[in-house]
Amino acid sequence: MTFKAKGIGEFEAAKPVSELKKAEPSVGSILNGARRAEGEKRYDEAKEIFEEGLELYPENPTILNNFAWFLVTVKDTKSRDAERAVVLARKAVELTQGRAGYILDTLAEALYQAGRLEEAVEQAEKAVRFDPREVIRKRAERFRKELEARRRRGE
Repeated sequence: MTFKAKGIGEFEAAKPVSELKKAEPSVGSILNGARRAEGEKRYDEAKEIFEEGLELYPENPTILNNFAWFLVTVKDTKSRDAERAVVLARKAVELTQGRAGYILDTLAEALYQAGRLEEAVEQAEKAVRFDPREVIRKRAERFRKELEARRRRGE
């Protein structure tokens, strides 16, 4: 509906709140919401927030990576899903052309949790080349030592 006001000209009437389009949450607000829910032990809610984030931003490596990490590290083990984490982390690796060490590290952890130790070692070593932080180096070292021990035992 258009109105005319003396000295102002034409203007549109304000829309009722119910007609306004709801703004999509930012990537940051999705990650913050999921972290908050996880920190408060509301694991199902955290998972739902990540799922909604993937619906809105299916090609966002940050959401893919953080959701994958959640799926392999969440304290509530019934909420874990290593195989899905591998799929999410692989997509994040592809989207970053395999050059983000922290994402390669997530893929390595997901592969490890999925029982694919040799692949985990390979990805962990790549992660260290791109991101030599101590936490990433230590994870790669732990995977490598476990693989060597298994080979010595003939597994």
